Amino acid sequence: DLAYALPLLIIALHAAYLARIGGDFFEWRPLDFYWPLLALPAADAVARAGGGAARLLGRGIRRAFLTDRRLWAVVLFVPILFYAGAIQWTLFWDVFHRAPNSARWVPPAPGLPALAALSAQWREATRQHNSGRRQGPDFVRNQRRMWEAYEDMERGLIPDDAVALVKIAGVAPYYLPDLRFVDYYGLNDWVIARNPVTVPNSERDLAHDRSPPPGYLDERGVNFAIHPLAPSAGAALARSAYALQFAPGLWMPFDAPSIQWTEARFDSFVTADDMQRSPSETGRLAANSKFDVYAEPASDSPISGGRPALVYVREPCAEEDVRARFFLHLHPVDENDLPVDRRELGFDNLDFRFEDWGFLQDARCVAFRPLPDYPIASVATGQFTGDGEIWKAEFAFTDALE
Repeated sequence: DLAYALPLLIIALHAAYLARIGGDFFEWRPLDFYWPLLALPAADAVARAGGGAARLLGRGIRRAFLTDRRLWAVVLFVPILFYAGAIQWTLFWDVFHRAPNSARWVPPAPGLPALAALSAQWREATRQHNSGRRQGPDFVRNQRRMWEAYEDMERGLIPDDAVALVKIAGVAPYYLPDLRFVDYYGLNDWVIARNPVTVPNSERDLAHDRSPPPGYLDERGVNFAIHPLAPSAGAALARSAYALQFAPGLWMPFDAPSIQWTEARFDSFVTADDMQRSPSETGRLAANSKFDVYAEPASDSPISGGRPALVYVREPCAEEDVRARFFLHLHPVDENDLPVDRRELGFDNLDFRFEDWGFLQDARCVAFRPLPDYPIASVATGQFTGDGEIWKAEFAFTDALE
């Protein structure tokens, strides 16, 4: 019976193709194409083997049920399912729970501990080469969280002559279809994919050991770098030289060849110089403590997004000065302006981390925290840890703006 010759041919040709181009980074992903082609033939093979066992036994056994091929198919299938399931169980504990010595979870059965130990040994051998390694859901969710809002960005905002380099080629290009990318590892680049690797096979890092040949990135015109989304100008500029706001609370951090190139292609953007300006030019000192706190009225400044803002400044400043979380409690003129879940408290809670709104450069810390549009009567702000408040400042917001 040649019914399964076609699946066998397809698998053989695809396996030869994989052997030619090299292995895959994720959990034996090419095999996903094979399971539908193998499932029915495997079940049929078990049934046929059961029929063969029945015919052999039928020569000396007169009881009809003992010669039923369906019975012997089940008899063969049960241990196959048990042993395969037990190996999968060790995989579950090893990969999902990071359990050492996962073979100890194997049910006692003849030969099963040895099979489980061999399976674990093979998985460890492949993992050393970055193959068959689980990319957990947290990794996937984090990648989506960083990039997915770019999907709603106005198309055409990125210049036509911008070319970026990327090392995780499946995420950013999906959400930024109008930006040309060069994949550093060559998974979708013919030249890089065929650039020879001089590392011995015993030390290779699967799908991550190729790199562009000398001069190739210049030849492709790589001149742009885009980074994951940031909630503020300060957070964006902590990652790059330029920041562009394309929606409220969404900033695109990017690097470009020069300020002249950037000015010629973008209508508005923010640089580190904009963050380094003195807030006393546009606001008034509202409190003086570990940080100077300035109150700024609503303006056309892209940093505050056209809303009133508080500016936190400390100089000199170091990383340990901004590790503690900032608290920011706003008491409105009219408590009906508060979100419903805040009215019982009587104030709005806008606590924040410095890295979400701040910028540290040349021993100077600056954080721009835009405020809601409703009239604010008073503000209480400072920093705190689990041990309590580090510093606190309270002031009337309307007085600070006058």
